[in-house]
This record gives sequence, C-alpha cells and structure tokens, in this order.
Amino acid sequence: MALMNIEGGFYDEASHGYYGPDGKWLPSATQVLGLIGMSDYSMVPRDILEAKRRIGSEVHDLCATIDKFGAIDPSWVPDECKCYVDAYQLYRHEHNFVPDAALVEKPIIVSVHGMLVGVTPDAPGKLNNIDAILERKCVEAPAAAWRVQTAYQEFARYKTAKCGRSQRFALQLKKNGRYRIDAHTDHDKDCSRAIAFLTTVYARLEVGQKLWEEV
Repeated sequence: MALMNIEGGFYDEASHGYYGPDGKWLPSATQVLGLIGMSDYSMVPRDILEAKRRIGSEVHDLCATIDKFGAIDPSWVPDECKCYVDAYQLYRHEHNFVPDAALVEKPIIVSVHGMLVGVTPDAPGKLNNIDAILERKCVEAPAAAWRVQTAYQEFARYKTAKCGRSQRFALQLKKNGRYRIDAHTDHDKDCSRAIAFLTTVYARLEVGQKLWEEV
C-alpha cells in the first residue's frame, strides 16, 4: 500500500483509503454513509452493481480530466461512457460552471468537531460566479445520501462544520446525453445529519468495532 502524504494524514489512491497522522484508518464521507445505512446497494445483483461502479468510476475520471485541463481527447472516451461525458460537457456549456482545477478530486482530511473524516470532492468551482460544489452521478433516481455527501464536501472545502457558504448540488448525467440538477438547499438539516452520522461512526470506533473491515 503506497500512501500519499496529504494535509492531516495520508491517502491511499488505490483503495481510496484515508489514514491519520498516526497511520490509523479514518472513515471517508462515502464510507460513513455506507456504515450508517444511507448508501445500501445490497439488493442490486453484484454483476450489475460492478458494471455500474466501473462506468461511474470511468466517467468521474474523464470528467475530472475535462475539469482539470479544459478538454479531453474524444478517443479516450469509451462508447459506454460517451453519453454521460456529453451530458457533463453540455451542463458546463449551458450553465457556465467553472471548476477549480486545484480542488477537483483532491483528497482532503477535515476535522469535524474533533472527528477526522476523509473527503474527495468531485468538482468544487464557481456557478454564475458564486461558489458551488458539484457531485457527479450516473444514475437515474436521486438519493437522500447525496445531500449529506455534498455537506461533507463543503466541510472539506472551507475547513468548517457548517453549510451554506456554497451552492451544493448533484448533477445526474443521463444515458440520453442530458442531465438533471438535484439542488441541496436545506443547509441546516444536511449539516446536522452529516455531523450526526459521523458521530455515530466514531461512537462505534470508540467501543472497539473494526469498521475498516466492513467497508
């Protein structure tokens, strides 16, 4: 396991794992949501889940390349990903979204009331010249967990345990090359849930539960 030194600890790019300055495992925002049951895909057949995970991961990487470098060679985009990448480029064109290349997919460790959590924001940037946090999704139906996910990303962006400084939303990229915006505007509720979920995970760690074996 090759660990990358980041502010506040370490990050393992291969496993997307976070570790504190002492080398101990830290939960990521995505893992927190899974551990408290907000992200449960156990009912989805494994082969379908793996195929969707693979496509989602590829689309994330391709869109991140666009965000960081401004464009992408079309030959790099597999046919199964083209509709989602086209949808993302259409959104950026129609809404004048300007990502902050330095923060796109950047692993961050943030302290939330003394509890460390790892966060990898998708695409922080500016929307109509106002701070925005965009989470990309390649699924058809919105999920309640997304609102908490972008709350953690706001925590990471501003090194705070509050929401409301930034517009937050998930962008659903669709198979027809279009998109849907899922806006997250209940900042107080999303913030409270993010803190409560993380508190629950740390309470389990404090009683000796090996949560890293569950993720």
